[in-house]
Amino acid sequence: MCHPIALALLTLTATVAGSNVSTAQSCWNADALEPNDVTPAPIQEGSLIGLRFHSGAPGIPADHVDRFVVTLPPRARVTLALDSSLVVHSPRRTEFTGRFLVGGEVRQEFFQGLLPPDPSVHGGQHALPPIFENPTNASIDVEIELRPGDAFAGGCMEYDLHVSLDRRPCDVLIDDALEGPDDALSARDLNAGSHSGLVVFGPGRRAGEDADYFRLPTVAPGEVVRLQVSPEDPFNDALLIGLGDDPNGLAPSWYQPATIHSENPWIVARNDSGSSRDYYVYIASATAWDFVEYDVELQRFPDACGALQPDAFEPNRPCDLVAPIAFGVHGGLTLDAEGDLYEFTVPPDHLVDVEVNAHSPASEVRWSVVAAPGCPSPWDGSAVPLSAGMQTVRLRIWDVRGVCGAYDLSLTATPLPCTAAAGDGPLEPNDDCATAAPVALEAPWPATPDVLEFRQVSSVSNIDVDCFRIAIPPGDRWYVARAMTDEWPQRIELTAVLANDCGGVPIGTSEDGSLVLPNRGDADVEYVLRVATTTGAVGCVPYSIIVAEDHDRCPLLADLAGQYPGFVAGTSCSNAPVLSAGVMRDHVFLPGRAGVYEVVVPAGSTLDLSHRPLVTGGMLDVPVSVKFHDGAADCSVGGASLGSAVFHPDDATPSLAYTNSGATDRSVRVELALAPTVFDCRTASFVVELDAALAFVTDCLPSPHSILDCPCDNDPLSGGGSGCANATGRGGRLSAVGSAIVALDDLLPSVSDLPPRVPAVLLREVGFQSSFSNAFFDGLLCVGPEAETLTPFAAGGNGGWQSSTPLANAIGAAPGRTDHFQVWYRDRGGPCGTGSNTTNSIRVLWE
Repeated sequence: MCHPIALALLTLTATVAGSNVSTAQSCWNADALEPNDVTPAPIQEGSLIGLRFHSGAPGIPADHVDRFVVTLPPRARVTLALDSSLVVHSPRRTEFTGRFLVGGEVRQEFFQGLLPPDPSVHGGQHALPPIFENPTNASIDVEIELRPGDAFAGGCMEYDLHVSLDRRPCDVLIDDALEGPDDALSARDLNAGSHSGLVVFGPGRRAGEDADYFRLPTVAPGEVVRLQVSPEDPFNDALLIGLGDDPNGLAPSWYQPATIHSENPWIVARNDSGSSRDYYVYIASATAWDFVEYDVELQRFPDACGALQPDAFEPNRPCDLVAPIAFGVHGGLTLDAEGDLYEFTVPPDHLVDVEVNAHSPASEVRWSVVAAPGCPSPWDGSAVPLSAGMQTVRLRIWDVRGVCGAYDLSLTATPLPCTAAAGDGPLEPNDDCATAAPVALEAPWPATPDVLEFRQVSSVSNIDVDCFRIAIPPGDRWYVARAMTDEWPQRIELTAVLANDCGGVPIGTSEDGSLVLPNRGDADVEYVLRVATTTGAVGCVPYSIIVAEDHDRCPLLADLAGQYPGFVAGTSCSNAPVLSAGVMRDHVFLPGRAGVYEVVVPAGSTLDLSHRPLVTGGMLDVPVSVKFHDGAADCSVGGASLGSAVFHPDDATPSLAYTNSGATDRSVRVELALAPTVFDCRTASFVVELDAALAFVTDCLPSPHSILDCPCDNDPLSGGGSGCANATGRGGRLSAVGSAIVALDDLLPSVSDLPPRVPAVLLREVGFQSSFSNAFFDGLLCVGPEAETLTPFAAGGNGGWQSSTPLANAIGAAPGRTDHFQVWYRDRGGPCGTGSNTTNSIRVLWE
């Protein structure tokens, strides 16, 4: 006999976070195209609504597949749009895997990750729908195979399938004006100049590979042909390009301008045969499935290499021979296709400038240097390395376009300006904390900028720094900035430390040119400001220091009570106020000062401190250090902590927990402090939880936990509270994680010990509390006749599940209201043979 409450529950409409979802029972029905698990169902263009996957129902295989077949006309394509419009007994995120098959052979696979329909989230549809094209001139039958992805844990899911047939876009594009026969011997002539709007097709446009062939007629002896090809999308459209005088032996090479260092990549050939001949060009798509649009520029000019006269330094062919060269200007030099290699010695403490001027406008000359011996790699040079002593370097010059021509070379060595002076400024020596130059706010700075000496060497002992000592009165903060006369302002770095801890952790470091130094104490605070160069600085870097005064916006300790009425934190372990479980709002952080609280943790309880974004609470926008100390004594002397963590702004819910495993209550000091790099005051709110005050109470526990008996003596095994025993021999257990604070909205129901992958539903009754429980299928019914279904779901492979949707806002919870929750689940093979069972219930009193 059917239980009347069971019928009532099965007809309820489930509500999840405000979205209507179909009832559990309707989704188990077969869709209109079933059975199509083995034999594909014929479909046409249009929308198929209400298709279903279901595994775990009687007679339904666990590995469920939907198969369809569509006839694809010649040179057409099919596009699929999947819409998970109804998601029942499945995770919030739905995944599909699919395949296109032709003649039983898999031609293409795809993956689709979908979300429930939401206009603000892609419309519930994947951005790139699956597409399959027919490149042939005959109709073909395409089989479409769909199955749930790995995220589908079982149960039932509805989806819609939209099928579109249209012409392939690349078939609309016609050949370009230079298209000719696709073989080299019959190719069209390509004249010198620019040619735009050319097209080469990929295998998706034509059955087989397309290629463009061009002929460069009558290339004279000593003539150079130079080709530049520019795809419309150089980052994605790679090409295969061949250039040579043998039409049957063109060897195309990979060509993608976006990956080539030169901004004007060229392909160059030189006729060294002694007679005129034709050259040929081969261009094909290397990566595009459909087509590539590209432009071509062809240049033909007499080869200058043959007319070159060796200069005074020849032969200095890289990297076999090297020519010694002196500083100065060297004109009339010649450059062949292999480039030139020189060697010279840099005097100590000198900076070398290299300048190359090519005479040919077609040239693109580069240079680079390395310490001798060696051959520089093809790259631009920036500065010749320096050392404390003499250094021999090698200079390589070449033309990236392969052009021969003439050029001039200038080598200039200039002494570093700082080396001539004993000190680099009127405040020297000020190279460390002991010699730091005192600077008062009222004292004038030197009329001329202070000069910092720096030489780019491997040993840090040769790096000069400047140090200054600054005293800041209470309640003030000073801005320290540097003004540069150098064109690269990032070459100066400022670092500040406390004067009494000069070798300790820096209070602040800045490469952008400014620091903020506050004083929130009751006496003057001295800082030492260290000025040094950053990586890449060469020679001397002149600078000036600017100091500006501003009153600190953060309150002094004496002013906290007036500005923040809720401020109760102690400033030491001895005066820490007692903190109870709940929400701690608007804790005031002062840089360099910790706030300390006392929390009494009962024996066997766990203290959990977490930061969560509250409706009216402060947001965590900077790193915060959290420590637990064992009483006031260990805290005061800096003893070992009971636990520590750093809460970062990008953490979802940063927290720190401590469990009192002793037999007596324990006094724990909670220390909160800003990261040492933060100079402004902050406020933030925290949640303090003690598990002695649980967010819920477990109800409806059968024997041996209470006098309640299960329907067929299927009482659970001994242990924690659960429902009646199911097919696994254990009882399904309902609990929750989080708190009962409505404003936090973080209470998540959690289920364990269910049979694997069974469908289930979370029930809720408002204000109901029965004095007894009725037998209900293989379990006990612990909620009343007005119970409603909240969340259908499917248990995981281990019989567990935890909701990803917090309860408070989803059900409209209000402080002071009591709600009761229970889970009803399918239990095939259960002890009583009714096919379903229930967990225990939990009672939540909302705060």
